[in-house]
Amino acid sequence: MSRQIIFTRQLKPLQDRLVLQAKGMPDTYISDLQNYLIYGLEPGSFLKSLYRNDMRSAVRTTDSFNQWDWIRAFIEFLEHNAPAEAWGTDKRVEKWLRLSNEERFEINYRCGLVLTEEETTMDILKESV
Repeated sequence: MSRQIIFTRQLKPLQDRLVLQAKGMPDTYISDLQNYLIYGLEPGSFLKSLYRNDMRSAVRTTDSFNQWDWIRAFIEFLEHNAPAEAWGTDKRVEKWLRLSNEERFEINYRCGLVLTEEETTMDILKESV
């Protein structure tokens, strides 16, 4: 089975991306969310604090650009969509960053955040009918 990593319609599902955008979350942070969950790329200090559920550090490392309504949407997205293994404590975040792409894929696949290449092809074919 091919394991091409593809975010399910950007974020699971498209409505989640639209909700995050409606809350004012910048596209760069939505991309950072995708890069962290799917590719295991280390986030900056502010987002890493959010992933670790360390609000004290998040407040210390934030700037005036960040807005509470999109921070709330970000946390809600994690609570309702992200794998528990990827966030919540410093230990989980550090472990997530050390996982192989295949290990992250398997976890994300169970959560419905990624599709196989075959599933993506089928979705595209369904939408074109």
